[in-house]
Amino acid sequence: MTLLRTSAAVRSADRSPALPLIRCATAAGMAVLALAFTASHASAAAIVTNGTAQTATIATTGQVATFTFTATAGQRVSALIDTVTFANGAVELRRVSDNMKVARATLTTKGAFIEPTVLDAGSYELRVSAGTATGSARVRAWAVVDATVNGAVGTPSTIAIATPGQSTSLRFTGTAGQTVTARAASSTMVLRYELRAPDGTLLASSFDATKGLLPGVAPFIDQTRLPAAGTYSLVVNPQERATGSVSASVIQVADVTGTLALGTPSTGTTTLAGQSLRYSVALTSGRRVSLRAQSSLSGVLSLLSPAGVVLASRTSSSGGAFVEPVAVPATGTYTVLFDPVALGNGQATLTAFDVDADVTGTLTLGADATPVALASPGQNARLTFTGTAGARISVGVTGAGFGGTASLVQADGTVLASRSISSGQAFVEPVALPAAGTYTIVLDPAGAATGSASVRAFDVPADTTAAITLGGAAVTATIAGAGQTARLTFSGTAGQRISLAGTDGTFASSTAPIKLLRPTGTPLAQMTVGTAGFIEPITLPSTGTYTVLVDPNGSALGSIALRAFLVTDLTSSATIGEAPAATVIATPGQVMRISFTATANTKLKLTLSQSTLAGNVSVLRPAGTRLAGPVTFNAAGRTISFMPTTTGTHTILIDPSGAATGAVSVAIATA
Repeated sequence: MTLLRTSAAVRSADRSPALPLIRCATAAGMAVLALAFTASHASAAAIVTNGTAQTATIATTGQVATFTFTATAGQRVSALIDTVTFANGAVELRRVSDNMKVARATLTTKGAFIEPTVLDAGSYELRVSAGTATGSARVRAWAVVDATVNGAVGTPSTIAIATPGQSTSLRFTGTAGQTVTARAASSTMVLRYELRAPDGTLLASSFDATKGLLPGVAPFIDQTRLPAAGTYSLVVNPQERATGSVSASVIQVADVTGTLALGTPSTGTTTLAGQSLRYSVALTSGRRVSLRAQSSLSGVLSLLSPAGVVLASRTSSSGGAFVEPVAVPATGTYTVLFDPVALGNGQATLTAFDVDADVTGTLTLGADATPVALASPGQNARLTFTGTAGARISVGVTGAGFGGTASLVQADGTVLASRSISSGQAFVEPVALPAAGTYTIVLDPAGAATGSASVRAFDVPADTTAAITLGGAAVTATIAGAGQTARLTFSGTAGQRISLAGTDGTFASSTAPIKLLRPTGTPLAQMTVGTAGFIEPITLPSTGTYTVLVDPNGSALGSIALRAFLVTDLTSSATIGEAPAATVIATPGQVMRISFTATANTKLKLTLSQSTLAGNVSVLRPAGTRLAGPVTFNAAGRTISFMPTTTGTHTILIDPSGAATGAVSVAIATA
């Protein structure tokens, strides 16, 4: 048969029927049965709304612990369930007369809290359920009455929160135009402050939507100007179940004021939380002004118009802030405002600068460097040139007496590329111009930095490409344009060992990085060369086309001859007491391994002579660990004395330096 609950039995999504009906469908027809369902109550008891604890015990899955109380019209009631021994449950507040759910909270091992809820007159139930679990919990309820404390501006008041969900209003008398802040001593409670006008209007709050409310963080309301005389309220509102006490204060704050002369720093000190530095400065229409704050405080540096409108601002970190140049719209008295963050107070030095027009000029691609001098903090240099579509342009900055950025900008203001100016220089790698027209190179010093620099722009030739053969002749890579690269390719097979040697270079010392790229384009090995360099043998990880990329630093120009080698190490053997035997190493990166049999605790002597190369020599035990060396050798040869600790086959390892090749004679004898 099919059991169906009739629609008449359901009165509301938040109401449970006292007598649900079930229809029993049979082959003969439809019969209606009236079945009474009631919840299985684990416990039922009265609860007093004064915080007296009751215990909810759930002994059987599906049981509900019920606690009843009577409320008067308009009464606010909160409930706290804690000391919970089950993980997933719920607590509901229901009106008995119609079983209406008034409030609900999910119940976990951390407990649950029902915020103060305004009730009608009548009987109510707190229902505690444990889902599919069993266990127990402590249940308490309170009739919540908010408190009021009379205080005064400048005098701390102790605010006591005795009931979970209670808030307390600190009332004080304010005057029209009075500027106040509000703060509290640190508290373990999570608090929210609200400053309300005599008519209840919210004027300010300590809540920060980006940071939320944090335990142990003292709430703070920044400077707020009171609109009229009257009795104001600072509402101290603990979050959720918090109780305790806190010292709260409303403080009258006056900003530190002064006058700035353009270009002259002025130092001020704030001593109260919420206090700011507010300096006036006379500005002339059509001029540009930039601002600097030097301080260990974090805060906001702003320029305000005579009407108080913020024209520009910058948030500072510890160390200070800089506001880029602002065009002065009209002659008048402006305000430079430094507003420390939250509770910060201390010293700050403010300066307003009269900024000259940006330095302008024209560049010719490939011509000598153009010098620029930037004397005003916030001043930039803007040098233009005419470019053609598809041309590759690079930019070099040298001798800069400031840090900042160098940018290549289209006529519409789009930045095509930029680089930081560091250690007096910057280089913008080649950029393909999207269209013919006028382009601008912009030098923008960091913050209030000033100084001079030299700027060049280059029309960069296409990158050069060529093939290089493993074991073949040298291929010369030539870099004729600043930012140009050279790419030499070869086919490699997984497992091959490759070395790369660069000779006859004309680059300045260590200015030309050379990378060996995998077929995927990622680096496998690298060397930096001036006149020469060497990449030690490396095993190719896959089969495919590899690339040797020559990419000089900045605007470096020059050439270098490159050879790639397929490396196979050499092996040989020797006998103790035999005459010296010549060993020839013909491929850069090769090593020679000469094996010999030795007896434990026998003193031996290894002699290298008649050498035409330099490198390192070691003696290895049968297990491959080092017994002696490595030590260097050269044309003068080398002698090593050692004593084997085990009997067996030992190895002499000869490893030439870098790309060195040549011959060396090797002999081993008893000492």
